[in-house]
Amino acid sequence: MPNHDPQEKVSLRDYIESRFASLEQNISSSFSAIKEATSLALNAMNEATNLARLEMDRRLAGMNEFREQLNKQAGTFLSKDEYSQAHSQLKEQVSKLVPKVECETNHAKVEADVRVLREFKATLEGKASQESVQRVNLYALLGAIIGTVALILNIAERIIGK
Repeated sequence: MPNHDPQEKVSLRDYIESRFASLEQNISSSFSAIKEATSLALNAMNEATNLARLEMDRRLAGMNEFREQLNKQAGTFLSKDEYSQAHSQLKEQVSKLVPKVECETNHAKVEADVRVLREFKATLEGKASQESVQRVNLYALLGAIIGTVALILNIAERIIGK
């Protein structure tokens, strides 16, 4: 509070008006600072989001290439019908040439290989799609924005409350 001459008299109205003007100026400068901080935070968040999106796109492109390669490779595999037919023919031929014990051993090995291929197919089908990844990123971004706004409002409330 500035020093005043004891002889200088100020009316109560002038004193209150000067105090209100001072408070309005403080609040205005506080809001300007908050607005600037919010703008900087949003710009930084947008930049971070763009970088994260670019990185995610790059990674998903690599995964898509890998998936395409696996699909091409899967196209060279026998279908179940082709396998069954060829296997039946081979089984007949082998049973004529090889004793029964060896035939059953080979059959068990082929069935184990088929099981491994089925498990691999199930693993591929269980991977997350790009849409689900983008949806999760959107929810995370919305959560970050809401958290930032809540933080700014809390800071503003504390500044105004003082």
